Amino acid sequence: MSIEPPPTLPDGSASSDREEAFCSACGQSFAPDLERCPNDGAKLILLGANKDSVIGRVFENRYEVRSKLGAGGMGTVYRGWQLSVDREVAIKVIDPRLASDRVTVKRFLREARLASRLSQPNIVNVYDFGQTEDGILYLVMELLKGRTLAHEQHGEPWALKRAAGVVSQLCDALESAHAQGIIHRDLKPGNIIVLDDPPGRDLIKVLDFGLAKSLAAEPHSRVTKTDTVLGTPLYMPPEQIDGKASDQRGDLYAVGCMFFELLVGHPPFQDANMHALMARHMSEPPPALPAHVPDPIAKLIHRMLAKMPEMRVQSAGEVRRTIQAALDPNAPSAPNIVRPHGATTVVDTGGATVASSISSLTQKFEYGRRTWRWCPTMFPNRCIDLINSP
Repeated sequence: MSIEPPPTLPDGSASSDREEAFCSACGQSFAPDLERCPNDGAKLILLGANKDSVIGRVFENRYEVRSKLGAGGMGTVYRGWQLSVDREVAIKVIDPRLASDRVTVKRFLREARLASRLSQPNIVNVYDFGQTEDGILYLVMELLKGRTLAHEQHGEPWALKRAAGVVSQLCDALESAHAQGIIHRDLKPGNIIVLDDPPGRDLIKVLDFGLAKSLAAEPHSRVTKTDTVLGTPLYMPPEQIDGKASDQRGDLYAVGCMFFELLVGHPPFQDANMHALMARHMSEPPPALPAHVPDPIAKLIHRMLAKMPEMRVQSAGEVRRTIQAALDPNAPSAPNIVRPHGATTVVDTGGATVASSISSLTQKFEYGRRTWRWCPTMFPNRCIDLINSP
């Protein structure tokens, strides 16, 4: 979730959290004790503080809401305290406009339950979720200390190794979620946190798995009840723009957009007009990557950005393995297997035995210090690397 800070006064405090003196001539806010604008001498207008009724509450005698951290499309995030174990948490209060529909609430609770089961180092932990007596829908998550990927990159291209490290971690998170049938559907740099600790490591956490979808009006609709596009157009796959069902390959399209942006400094498709931007995703081929990007990486990104889902890379694991192979050309590659007609052994093209006693179904075997899987009925001449795979 992308957090947008409220306007601030000259002393750095949030203007919505306290009284302010506003100048209608220059549009700036000042401390409430001033009567005239120091810039132009205009009379200042005193604006009252925006009181947040959630701050100070204790949800279900367990979670104390202490201060506001930020707000986004799904709702508002607060710094909180879990009373039972004495630890800081992040409490996300869902926008009441999204939580007023029974079907939406049921879908959200179902998706929140699934998200709470995800246990992977690159996915934010969801500790709890529920609804207060007066109908406030909320999530309790681990409190992260870091900055969004968008803020960390701030429009500058990264070196390949650094960009690949972030994308590989993102693939690890996606592989774990996709294996449990959880699709993100709103991946973007604002939903990825680069942790402060340990410094310089670019360790990431992904936010909001499955929750953007749960707050949509319909499972396959691209527009929510608040008339906003479900997803972020800069990273949205064509099928989602077209209102069709989106699966894990839609997430991989978004990752391809972010990989492109990390290497180039801007997303592959840009336009000030949202509808024109979405049209570009639907019809235009992705731009060429700079010459310094290795050919295997450039081809991978273009495959991830294919318009048709069936033409894309099909899994996050495949993306990660392709990156690993590009960065480490000496790593053992998949054996070029041949199974002689009627034989029970598989050999590589050099004649060495790869595996024996092959069954007609999927077979696992060791080769080149790695574990491979071969399915002769589907991929007669290709193996799948099982390293780091479940």
